[in-house]
Amino acid sequence: IYTLSLHDALPIFYIPWRILHGAVLYRDLFYFAGGPLAQYFNALLFKIFGVSFSTPIVANLIFTAATIFLIYRRFLAAADAWTATIIGAGVVLVFAFAEYTPIGNYDYIAPYSHEVTYGLMLSIFTIALLSDWINSGKVRFILAAGFCAGLVFLTKPDVFMALSVGAFAAFVICWLKRGPKVFFQSLAAFVFTDR
Repeated sequence: IYTLSLHDALPIFYIPWRILHGAVLYRDLFYFAGGPLAQYFNALLFKIFGVSFSTPIVANLIFTAATIFLIYRRFLAAADAWTATIIGAGVVLVFAFAEYTPIGNYDYIAPYSHEVTYGLMLSIFTIALLSDWINSGKVRFILAAGFCAGLVFLTKPDVFMALSVGAFAAFVICWLKRGPKVFFQSLAAFVFTDR
């Protein structure tokens, strides 16, 4: 297990390490690559499980497994087991563990930028919750989708913009399927929890 110190801190974990020791992002630390969610979440992981390169790796393995399971279940519901398995295997081979460069930190497990990884995973969960909301009309799904979308907003602006297109499409489908009253109530719930 690689333990970080001030002298030999890895650049991608330097900011969470400094936050753990009392620094405040955007006041004490200049960071313009993304929002605060990934940095503060990694600092929380360091606080709970210790400052180690393995700590966010294990967390990313858990998040990636949950995301792949969600993708598999959604494609299983939409198609068949063969299609869901191929899609799941494709995500594992092409995204989760793929190595396209000699440096080993450009996949989901050990990313160069945790903002993109967390934002993409949260976006997948948001789209799944929006799908559940369209199919069932239950308010809890739109509230959870709004919460996840708010977390995506705290990762990277470009990931949030892509999610916004998907959310816009979901609300158009809601308008066509359930009418304007449900649309405006759901939009209010989504925006309220998004903040």
